[in-house]
Amino acid sequence: MDSETNDNSEAKAVIVAIDTGPCGQRLRDGLRDAGFGSVVHFTGIDLVAEAIVEVDPDVIMIDLGNPGDDIFAAALALIRALDRPSAVFVDRSDRARTDAAIEAGVSSYVIDGFKAGRLGGVMDMAIARHQVRQRILSELAAKDRQSADRAIIEQAKASFIFDESRCATLSGKRPLDLESVIS
Repeated sequence: MDSETNDNSEAKAVIVAIDTGPCGQRLRDGLRDAGFGSVVHFTGIDLVAEAIVEVDPDVIMIDLGNPGDDIFAAALALIRALDRPSAVFVDRSDRARTDAAIEAGVSSYVIDGFKAGRLGGVMDMAIARHQVRQRILSELAAKDRQSADRAIIEQAKASFIFDESRCATLSGKRPLDLESVIS
């Protein structure tokens, strides 16, 4: 793991998670030239997840170039596991890889490679999309909890109605006979 620090008013902690040769270098150079805060570089993917959690970055950026299936799958597994804003740069893609990147939670999937001039916009988009995704997942979890709570309430009501009907049958009175309660 190598670390470079530059002075930048935004001072975002940026991770270059996978060095795929020249692609990793062009991303590091682009980040450095753009003046982005803390750039931490990893060679390979082994033990990267634990180190990234320790650094606690604002954004994970990976320039994969034209990766093989194993490197692509490893990068997506890393992003899925870390659940952080992320940008992945690839030189080419197909529909299956694009879908896989979206499913893994990649915030910005940039096809046609890394270009230093769009780095700030890509980073801002990655952060914004991740925040929206987190909000949607949080809202979905809240709705799931509400549905579960509602199911418990409905189950309790059904149990109460069943017990009330059973009592009424045994006593010979109608369920919730208001007149007998009032008199």
